[in-house]
This record gives sequence, C-alpha cells and structure tokens, in this order.
Amino acid sequence: MGNASDERAAAVGKAVSILLNGRDSVQDFRREVLRNNLVAPGNFITWRQKRDSAIRDRLNDVATGIVKSYPAYEELDVEKFIVTGELAPMQAIKPVPEFSEIVPGASRITLIIDPRCSAKEVSAAYAETKKLFFSRYPGPKRDRAIDPKYLALAEFAVLNRYDKKTTTWEDLYTKWDQEVCGAHPDWTYGQKANARTNFPRDVRRAIKSVAGIELDELWAQIDRTERGQA
Repeated sequence: MGNASDERAAAVGKAVSILLNGRDSVQDFRREVLRNNLVAPGNFITWRQKRDSAIRDRLNDVATGIVKSYPAYEELDVEKFIVTGELAPMQAIKPVPEFSEIVPGASRITLIIDPRCSAKEVSAAYAETKKLFFSRYPGPKRDRAIDPKYLALAEFAVLNRYDKKTTTWEDLYTKWDQEVCGAHPDWTYGQKANARTNFPRDVRRAIKSVAGIELDELWAQIDRTERGQA
C-alpha cells in the first residue's frame, strides 16, 4: 500500500477513536463494569476469559453495534478498545487469506479495501498476500488455462477410485472410455498400448492442476469423509 492510504487510514482511526470514546454504550460499559478503570492492553485476553458470560455477552453486544457503523473494524478489536481504550490501527487494505488444508484448490484470498485506495495499491497488496499464500500452497503457482480433458479427468477421479482389491486402473480407463469419451473419441485410452501408464499419470496431473492436491491424498480424504471421520 502507498503512504497516502496508510496516513489517511491512521487519521481516520484517530477520529473514530474519539467518536467511540464519547459513545453512550461505551461509556456505560466502562462505568458500570470497569468502574472507569481501563485494563492494560496486554491483559485484555486474560481479563475477557475471566469474566462471566453475562459480561462477555454485553461487551459483544456493544461491539457488534459499533461494527455495524464502522465496518473497517472487527468485533474483537472493538471489544479490546472498549475495555482498554486502545483501538487497533485501521488498515486501508486488510488481507484475509483462507487456506484449505484438505483441498488447497478451494482456498481463497479476500481483501477488505478502503474504496478510496487506488487500483495500483490494491494490486500491490494482492500480490504481496498471494506471495505469502503460495509459500504454503502445494499446487500450481499460477492460474493457467486447464485442458477440458483434465477438468473431465479430475471430476471422473473424484467419483471413481482405484482400489487394487476391487478396481484396477484398466477398469477405470475402460469406464472412462465408455462413459466420457462418446463425445470426445480422441480422449480414449483403451486402444493405446501405453494406456495402463498414461491414464493414471494423466489423472494424477489433472487432480494436482485442478485441486492442488495429490490424487492419493484426495482419495484418502474422500474415504475418511464417507466413513464419517472427516
């Protein structure tokens, strides 16, 4: 982010802090619960954990009402402000990466943006967050166009699994040829001498490209889900 956005966010944050200090619900909580003795910022979490549910609920109610008016803040940040007087710095662009450990391809990045930020600032913030995100992500690092055949193979692999005891790779590519390749005769494997090696290879590549996970791990996740262990 550029300095202009950072400075603007800091100035807005100071103004919000002044406004919130004068808010009736904040003053009432501080007077009736804290006896006007603010808690040291470093002790907030411990203080909150030791309060009974009625006080925590009241604190949350006050914070929720404030967040509706000031969506740049989260409820926990506002709760801390009410109790300690310290308001978390307002961010012009706040990245919220959500990483899926089970299927990395289902991961997402959300940016909470001050609408006055420039497109250049947003792009820079996204690039920085994406770089950190991909340090954990095992799949492809760029979103390239995926061959329609690979998309079909990935879907097929989710619904049809190899099991050396009951289902062979030959069974699978035969089923693939019969059920999927009617409209795509060039996708068939059964008539090729190297089908037994090419089909599992292509399925593994398809799953890694589409879902960002190894095929065996995906099948293991599906098995655990079906057994109610996920």
